[in-house]
Amino acid sequence: MAFDLSKLSILVVDDSRQMRILLRDILKTMGINSIYEVSDGSTAIEMIKMQSVDMIIIDQHMKPVTGIEFLHWLRQSPESPNPFTPVMMITGDSTRAVTQAARDAGVSAFVAKPMSVHNFINKLMFVLKDSRKFIKAKTYAGPDRRFRVDNGLAQAARRGSDKKKRVNA
Repeated sequence: MAFDLSKLSILVVDDSRQMRILLRDILKTMGINSIYEVSDGSTAIEMIKMQSVDMIIIDQHMKPVTGIEFLHWLRQSPESPNPFTPVMMITGDSTRAVTQAARDAGVSAFVAKPMSVHNFINKLMFVLKDSRKFIKAKTYAGPDRRFRVDNGLAQAARRGSDKKKRVNA
């Protein structure tokens, strides 16, 4: 099933000019025409206050505002114009601490650099088709971190009620 992506607007936030060019070229190849680019999180904050976007692709390690700090602002600040905007983080730092911090800040998807074009497109399409509910709580705002996998098992079976069968199998 093909999707018409031509009406999407995407903000790319990365301090590397080469990475912004690469992402812009991939997005254009996918048919996305409205692509905005900025080089840091603080400029991204000002940008989305003035320009509505459908999705944000952001790096983590930038100054003066990191990708995770931007996510916290986007999801939690009363000044944020749309805390529900999907955000994909692309970063060279895929340590457990960074991936957990991004998840806890409300990232929609995470891609480690170096990345393949195939992996990037798959993650982008996942984010665009993501049907998880948005959670807004005291300590978290973002897409539901639980992924439901319906493999045909009844709810009780997925929760372990068939533990005895699985142990003896």
